[in-house]
Amino acid sequence: MSRFPTLFKLIGVVLFALVVGAGSAWWMILGAMQASGVQNGPWYTSTAIGSAASDPYTRAQIAFTGLLALNKSEAVYFTATEDSEGRRLQGHCSYEVTGRNLAARWWSITAYGSDYFLIENDADRYSYNVASLGLRFAPIAKWRINISAEEQSSNWLPVKANDFFSLTLRLYNPSPQILGNLEGVGLPEIRRLSCTDEGAAP
Repeated sequence: MSRFPTLFKLIGVVLFALVVGAGSAWWMILGAMQASGVQNGPWYTSTAIGSAASDPYTRAQIAFTGLLALNKSEAVYFTATEDSEGRRLQGHCSYEVTGRNLAARWWSITAYGSDYFLIENDADRYSYNVASLGLRFAPIAKWRINISAEEQSSNWLPVKANDFFSLTLRLYNPSPQILGNLEGVGLPEIRRLSCTDEGAAP
């Protein structure tokens, strides 16, 4: 009696177990941030990131997305995958992100593609920060970042037209007012301006 059918069955069982195991771990990793999450407009963060309470799944999610989480008192990370109206951020739409200076020693906003990597572009522009927006000595000034696949005249943050994207807001050495009110502190608004015909924008 040939051993090959049995061997093939064994290989199939092992592959199935690997797929199921990897799939369940994947969903646990993606849900780790949301499970301990705080929502503030279109932005969300996890209270477990940068704390002793972070579990293995949260740490895996941080490692997977490349988010280098410091201690909570040193940095707070907010992520947005939707605009302020709850619509998915899409590269064939244009957006404006507006707000006022944030109560932190340093802060920045960075765009990432659906693969969680920086979005390559000819302008070599990947983020804006408190200094590049000219806000170091203008604590109440309002600022604006223009996000689109098409070049803009000022404060342009490029994205890919055929891809989803997310924004990460990093606050370094945030004030006690921010740390004590993550869900209520004033964060930037993300407003969709227009979309091209390429791809339906729900």
